[in-house]
This record gives sequence, C-alpha cells and structure tokens, in this order.
Amino acid sequence: MRTLTLQTLITAGCIVLYSASLAAAHNIGWMYEADVPVQNQSQAARVQAAEAGFRQVLGRLTGQGDHGLSIRISGASADRQMTRFSYHSAVVDGRRQPRVKLSFNPSQTLATARNSGLPVWGASRPAVKLYLLVQEEDGAFAPLAETHPARQAMTRRAWERGLVLTFAKFNDSTVPVNAMLEEINPNRPVDPRAAVQSKAKTTPTPTTDARVEDRVIDPLTGAPKIVQPVEPPPEPFLPDIIPLETEIVLVGEIRTLPPAPDVIPGPAFRWAVGRDRDVVELPVGDAVAQGVAIVDRVTDELARRFAIPWVDPQTRTMQVKLVKSIGAYAELMRYLGRQELLSRVDLLEADAQSFAFNVTTPASADALVLVFKVDGRLLPEESSGIAGSSPAEEISPDAPPEGSAPATEVLMPAELPVFTWQN
Repeated sequence: MRTLTLQTLITAGCIVLYSASLAAAHNIGWMYEADVPVQNQSQAARVQAAEAGFRQVLGRLTGQGDHGLSIRISGASADRQMTRFSYHSAVVDGRRQPRVKLSFNPSQTLATARNSGLPVWGASRPAVKLYLLVQEEDGAFAPLAETHPARQAMTRRAWERGLVLTFAKFNDSTVPVNAMLEEINPNRPVDPRAAVQSKAKTTPTPTTDARVEDRVIDPLTGAPKIVQPVEPPPEPFLPDIIPLETEIVLVGEIRTLPPAPDVIPGPAFRWAVGRDRDVVELPVGDAVAQGVAIVDRVTDELARRFAIPWVDPQTRTMQVKLVKSIGAYAELMRYLGRQELLSRVDLLEADAQSFAFNVTTPASADALVLVFKVDGRLLPEESSGIAGSSPAEEISPDAPPEGSAPATEVLMPAELPVFTWQN
C-alpha cells in the first residue's frame, strides 16, 4: 500500500479511516446466519433461498461478500447444511417483502471454505465507529439521521458483510460539521452552500519505526539490554477525537448534489489504517448507493488484512506464557478452539505457567500476530522479536567470534513468537 499525504483529492464520497491499535474486537455472533428474500413458503422456494443464504454466510466468512465468491453452491447442498429457518417480512428499499432467516452448521460451512481454498476471516473483528455527514437538498451537510434510507441500507449491508459498524451521535456542539468537512478535504475550496470554514492543521508527528532498537546497559547487572522505542500517540484528526485502542474510526460525507460551478469536483473517499494512507474512488450515485459502497470498501480492506487463504496449512509450534490457573488454561483452550484459522490444536508440554502447542494453520507468524492482537487476549511477548528477529536468532554471549568454526549446536529461528495470555 502506498503512503499518501492528507491533501490527496479524489471523487464521489469521502471517508477517513484511522486505527490507533487493533487491540480489541467484537465477536460476530451472526457469522453463520443469513436473511434473504423468498418467493413463498414452499420447499422449492426455501431451497432456492438456502442457496442465496449460504452464499451470504460464505461471503461473510471469507470476507469476499456474496458477490465476490468464486465457487458455486447448489441449493440442495446449502439446504442440507441448514440447521433452522423462519419466515418473516421486512421493509427493504421502501417495499415490504417476504424473507426467511436461515442458520447454517458452523463446522460444515467452515469446511466448505477450507476445502475450496477460500480465505477465512474469523468471527473476532475490529469495531468500526462512523461519523458520517450527508448532503441535504439545500446543499448543506448534516449528520446522517437514523431514519435516513442510506443509514438503513448501510446497517443492512454491514450485517450481511460481517462489519461491526456503529454510527456516532454528534452535532455541532460536539463535533463541528465544518471541522469535519475541512478534515475530509483540507484543500477544499469554499462552497457557498456548505459555508466551509478553514481550520489550522497541525504538522503530523513523525512516526518512529518500532523495529529500530537501542542497546542500553542495565545499571543493576551491567549487561546490555534491548529497549524498543515507544511510537508516539496518533494525532487527533478531529478536535478532541482520538480513536480508542478498541475501535476504528471513520469520518466522511455522502454528496447528493453536483458541486457548484465555482467548486472543484471532489473530494474523496480518503482513509488511513494505522499509519498507512490510501485513497479509493466511490462510484457516483445516490446516497444509498454511496453508503453501501462505503461499507463494501471498508470491509474489503479489512478482509485484505485479516482473511487468510486456506492453502497449504502447516503445523507450527506455539508457546503461551502467563497461564496462571487451571481456569485460565481452560479459557485459553476454548479461545484457541474458536479460532477459525486454527484447524487443530494439540498440547505438547506444560511447565508452570507456560504451555506449548502444535497448531495447524495456513497463516504466517505475522498474520497470526495481527489476528490475535485484534482480541487482545494473546499478545506477543515484548522480547519475542515480532518486528525483527526472534529470541532464538539473537547472538549468544558465548558465541564464537566471526570466522571461527561453527558451534556444534545451531539455534534455529522460532516458528511462532512467544505469546502471553491476557487473563
């Protein structure tokens, strides 16, 4: 992903996405549930709806969405994996229609994704908080109302895609609209219909590469120790709003009117994930279409980071420390058993508060670290070398000098970093 400046302009709608740290998650309790239209309550109609519902669930599990799946599942096969269903009616796009709620067998659905080599994105996912403006008929911008069709469509699409989305409640007294518009596009020319005011922009704090290590001397032992510098906190992108470590925050607008003749078209769907910046165009359309596109693009980006193709799974050794009781061990085993990216977990050995496991997964060490960090329950040990080398790769004080004969025993790099269990 290329890094862009905050002044980048694009077209259609605009979003800023920022994650201070993916340190917690929400569990998608509806991962294996679907809600689709149905013609009637006949068996043939139900089987047809089961096919659409299974694609909805599989699209959520893989992060690809029902429109992006590369495999086809027959209605009969989907119907066999269904565990329960119930009929109801709902208003969708202003019209009431008959629908059916479906639940599918989790293990069979997961096996379908794995056996097909599809990506797998677990049920623990980052929470997303959205500050969204919509352009009204007079050209001014206002927070997206709860009853607005775009908000209802976005909520429905977020449920379908498995995006944990909440709409922030705000007004001019808490988050000034003009400040939001200015943040969305700092170089925006004045639009007489929106009455945009400029605000001072602070210079972004230079980032510190966490992989850079400073060697210092321990005053107690006199031995060198490694200290990783702390990365500076993120700069707030709106007055008094700094994203929590447990959420991703988005700020943006939906444009429903063409710009005035003296206003440059744009901006933008502009966002950041961590300290990465990128831009993506939204298709031009009405407010509902733009809102749904926002949900799809954000979900696609998160899936790109968290969904792991189930290809060539390997058995790796993982060590977990600070498991302080039998109850904590049982909770750890339940946690590992719920991870969709782990198809097998076997205990190798136990020593005091430390346990070693063999885990079977297609994910790399870095990918597992990222996935576990979302929950905040399994975190890499500070000295485990996530950003650089593992402890096994460090030079031993007793190592022979360079150019001498190699030692009899060679330390091999650890397959996975050492994790600590957050009770």
